[in-house]
Amino acid sequence: MPIKYVLLTISGDHKDVESTRVLTIRITKLEKLHDNRLEAQNNVGANWWSRFMWSQQKNIEKKFQFGNYVLWFPK
Repeated sequence: MPIKYVLLTISGDHKDVESTRVLTIRITKLEKLHDNRLEAQNNVGANWWSRFMWSQQKNIEKKFQFGNYVLWFPK
């Protein structure tokens, strides 16, 4: 999911080096935050998939036959 950022920019001449540097630092931090969010999203998806596959491997279909012992929970 793309994230859009609104950055305040300097109008007019960009001779003020300090404010340009601050904007560059802010953009860098936002890009790093975006990368961290993407990595977290990928990790969550990978963890979900591994748990799903593990649970699928543990499901054993049992066909009961007459004479098998089973647990019975009456209501």
